[in-house]
This record gives sequence, C-alpha cells and structure tokens, in this order.
Amino acid sequence: MEIETPYELGDKLSKEDWASFWEQNKEEANRRLDAEIPKLDYMDFSEGVMILCKKCHFAIHRGFVLCNICKQHYKSPNNDMCSTCRERLLRVYENDLLLTKLNQKLSKYPDYFDDDEWYYNFEKSTPEEKEKILKEEDEKNRISDLIYEREAELYSLFINL
Repeated sequence: MEIETPYELGDKLSKEDWASFWEQNKEEANRRLDAEIPKLDYMDFSEGVMILCKKCHFAIHRGFVLCNICKQHYKSPNNDMCSTCRERLLRVYENDLLLTKLNQKLSKYPDYFDDDEWYYNFEKSTPEEKEKILKEEDEKNRISDLIYEREAELYSLFINL
C-alpha cells in the first residue's frame, strides 16, 4: 500500500489532517518501522569512544594534547609543556638566578647578630664612617626586601605549578 498524497515540506498540516493521515496509514507505517528496527546498528560507547567538550574536540583534531603539568592548557605533542607553563618555569629560573645574585651581594655586608654590636660600632665611628655604615645598612635592607619579594613570587609560582 503506497501513501496516496504525500505532504510536501512546505504544506501546513493541521491536527485533524495529521490524525486522518495517521489513521489511514498506521498499519503501513508500523510494518515499515518493525522491518527497519532489526537493521539498526547501534553505537557501542563502552570502548574506543571519547566524549569531549567542544574545546577539547577541536584541540584533538588540530593535533594538540592537554598539558601534563597544568592540565588546563593545550600543547603540541612535540613539546613537553604548554606555553603558559614554559613562561612560568622561565620566571622561576629567572627569579632563582636573581635570588642567587642578591644573596651574593648581601653576603658582602657584615652580618650583625646583635643590635647592640651594630650600635656599639656605629657609636664609636666618625661622622663619615657613620654615613657609610647607614648607606650600607640601607643597601642591605633594600637587598633583603628584594630577596623577600622574589622569594614570595617564587613561592607563588611553585604553588601555581
């Protein structure tokens, strides 16, 4: 049995027309559907299938993989880390190098374990020596502050790795 007057895509179909169409062709539609159901080949999602978000899907199709370090950005398979992690690591190395230089510079100045000793040496000095001692102390404090800032930045970089 062939459907007598198929509806065109642009035709409007009212509820009454649909009900009458279905009543006329119900047996034929069910018969065709019953014949097609066994032919359906359902996908097996248990193995070999990756369900990805849009970002991950496009990244994989472009040949990128998730960074092993931050697990947030993508990297080329040829690289060992993403550009964000590489920049962070370079900043860590630069800060470490700067800390080494600052500590070497700080080691030039005498280290007073006791404030009384420093005050005693300061009091017995001439005015020129006092000025020199104060400049050295200011430089030493400035370097110590820089070291503290760099160590704090280095610590935050390690925390974020």
